[in-house]
Amino acid sequence: MEHTIEIGREILYLTSKDVLDIGLTEEEVYNLVEGALAEHGRKNCEMPVKIGLHPLHRLKLI
Repeated sequence: MEHTIEIGREILYLTSKDVLDIGLTEEEVYNLVEGALAEHGRKNCEMPVKIGLHPLHRLKLI
């Protein structure tokens, strides 16, 4: 992957292949996620904004 992004101005979407090509084991991923969630719990970082649509479940269209 040889693309440089301008942080704060672009979103870099990774494919499954991009992620697999990093070569992390399941245990490494687990430890990294656990560490990130622990830091979040200590208020040392913020959860990034999630991009997506969340429709109302009770919305009735006539």
